[in-house]
Amino acid sequence: MSEVAAAKELLSRIQFEAIDSSYILAKQIGIDLAATIKKRVLESGLSSNRTLFSPYSDNYKKYLAKKNRDTKSGLKFVKNFELTGQMWANFGTSESVDVEKNGNIIKVTLKGGNSDSQNKIDWNSNREKKSIIEPTEEELKQANEDFNNELIKILFNVR
Repeated sequence: MSEVAAAKELLSRIQFEAIDSSYILAKQIGIDLAATIKKRVLESGLSSNRTLFSPYSDNYKKYLAKKNRDTKSGLKFVKNFELTGQMWANFGTSESVDVEKNGNIIKVTLKGGNSDSQNKIDWNSNREKKSIIEPTEEELKQANEDFNNELIKILFNVR
């Protein structure tokens, strides 16, 4: 086999591996991104623009205090949407990440891990007037870097 033919064959294998691996890798990176978002919201109560979500009403604060839930995750009355934990239970699992591939474009969509979780995310997002599961610019940049770095590692091992 000529060097040109061998090079073409290697490029073909690299292209196939890139296409094949990108879907799986995007799913993994999406799961990691969801876990990062979940951790940020639960531990700090911060939205994607690094501000606190709207405060709880005084009546709801009294309810939380009565239920001994006013310091969930160590945050005194900071909204992190964790009263029952059901909304976050399946967020950050493979069920909470959709991956679509259209040509060279890969789209990752984060969602609730089941319909009940998604309904709670939608309801809370509507109340906040912004998505409560939106990544920060830094989180999104890190996810893109992780995807690119991992894909390069995979492609360098194609023989």
